[in-house]
Amino acid sequence: MKENEISKEEKALIKKLVDIDIQKLKTFNNVRYAIGEHNVTRVSFEGKRIANFINGTGYDVHFALEYLNCLKNGIVQNKIKIYDNAPYEAPNVTSKFINWVDKEMLKMELEALYLNRKENQNKSGKVLKSLTPKILIKFKNEDTVHKLHKLLRGYFSCDENELLNALSGQHLKNPLIFPHNQNKFVEVFKRAKYNNLILSSSTEIKFWI
Repeated sequence: MKENEISKEEKALIKKLVDIDIQKLKTFNNVRYAIGEHNVTRVSFEGKRIANFINGTGYDVHFALEYLNCLKNGIVQNKIKIYDNAPYEAPNVTSKFINWVDKEMLKMELEALYLNRKENQNKSGKVLKSLTPKILIKFKNEDTVHKLHKLLRGYFSCDENELLNALSGQHLKNPLIFPHNQNKFVEVFKRAKYNNLILSSSTEIKFWI
């Protein structure tokens, strides 16, 4: 199997996930959609739900692209209609939702191109200074950085300051080594991303780790 190619098992899983989402999307719900305390359109609500699902589970960009492409094709080929529930009307928002999917796919494709270009430059030893990010990971605020540092510093007893530098977005001369199961370390950042405490994309977080 070629690098970044989706396996048959992954495609089968994606199809099951898409089938579930299509059932949700074609169901008319007699409720006002909201995110937190604010009423939003159904497109915004469903878009946020799907984005949280993709980001929270840590799927790579190629899996996410395949998922969104299958979702769009499923809606179009099965002539699914998606309706909002606005005051006094139930507008058809199918085309708006498909436009949202197209924009998300375009952003992911651009992100994948950027990461591939960066990887190729690193391999060739010709990394351009102008393309080297000054900040490797971005958090919502400084308080988040200190909370994560407090949570993780016990695992880096000899490198607490270096850990803080890394979380603050600085380049390190030498990599930090997590002395336990790496899944524990990754889970901390998955939860932080799910709770919107990290501004970087899931792909950027994975690359940083």
